[in-house]
Amino acid sequence: MNITFNQTSGEGLNNYLFVKQTATDHRTTQYYKHLHYYLSLAKKLMSGLNCYVLIRYSPFLAEVLPVIYTTDWHYNLQSDDFQGLGTDLGFSLSHRLSNGNVVKEQSVYFPLKDLLTLQSFPEDTFGDTSSSITIFALKSGSEQDLHSFLGTKRIPYLPELLLESELFIHILCGKCSGFYDTISIKSVQSIAHNINVINRNEL
Repeated sequence: MNITFNQTSGEGLNNYLFVKQTATDHRTTQYYKHLHYYLSLAKKLMSGLNCYVLIRYSPFLAEVLPVIYTTDWHYNLQSDDFQGLGTDLGFSLSHRLSNGNVVKEQSVYFPLKDLLTLQSFPEDTFGDTSSSITIFALKSGSEQDLHSFLGTKRIPYLPELLLESELFIHILCGKCSGFYDTISIKSVQSIAHNINVINRNEL
């Protein structure tokens, strides 16, 4: 699979966005193939950095991971035929709909040595209509900074967390009609030499 990112910049960060419409039959085999490719790309980009993953809470995670941390925040990237393609809303409080009512829901984050380990998790761990996976690729010694970042009462602001050479990656892998595969990458320094890009700032 060959993918190309649209590159923009703002608020001191380089932003890279890839959006792909999922096929209409949504075969499980292709879903896993795409998820493997996106996780492999993220793993390659974050070589030498410590990985932390943020996803919605599931009791399964407490059973298979040595440590998890809870947070009220999740990253909100909308990419579907209903809300917009690659609409980046940033961090927002986690919630879900239950019988038409909005119910508060916790997210969890945890260190992970190998991103590809996520492929062994049940597919519904990551979401219903799309798998949503947020990745922080941070320098050694930055875990306390991440705790402070995701433990804040105000909306987390990425430029306050990311240092030179660190990455923020958000992956959506569509599972239902109308929901798109999407990757958003943010970094202080350019990573255009590591991925295929179209620079929207120059168009």
